[in-house]
Amino acid sequence: VIGTRVNIGQAPTIASRDVSYQSIRPQAFLNDASVPSHLYVTWQEYLPTNDNPNEGNWEAYMAQVDTTSPTPYDGTRDSFTVTPLGGGLVSDTATSSLYPTITGDDADNLFVFWQEGFDNEPDGDIDNWEIYGKALVGGAWVGAITGGAAGDNVSNNAGYSQHPKAAMDPSGRPYVTWDDN
Repeated sequence: VIGTRVNIGQAPTIASRDVSYQSIRPQAFLNDASVPSHLYVTWQEYLPTNDNPNEGNWEAYMAQVDTTSPTPYDGTRDSFTVTPLGGGLVSDTATSSLYPTITGDDADNLFVFWQEGFDNEPDGDIDNWEIYGKALVGGAWVGAITGGAAGDNVSNNAGYSQHPKAAMDPSGRPYVTWDDN
């Protein structure tokens, strides 16, 4: 996942955990009410199993990008500070976690939602998709609804729940929408 402030002559910042594997579908949340402002980025990244690039799954990650005090431009790329939050890995599941989306409030309460695959048959194919969510509390990821260690199943239905989008209302309540059949 690569991004930059839009300034002529400024190279991009790399936020990904590991550039040797594919990182896609970034989403950003800018808390400009905090001083200094905070930029949070979530993305999905391929996580190989047992160092075999042909075996593994997709996981949701998140990091904070320091937007206020970059180190001097070194001529090759921007030098912003990128800090993984809650260890960086959000979903940490046995199946693929896709299309992460992020929201938060002025106090930097953060929520990440994603599409989680379920394989209920021995054929190895994904049989259903659900929307899961976690909140960052005290530096650790917990279920967005229950506060438990695992992500919470937000959609919890028989249909294919996919492509979540999240927002926060002024009182700090997160909302998530998704496609469903």
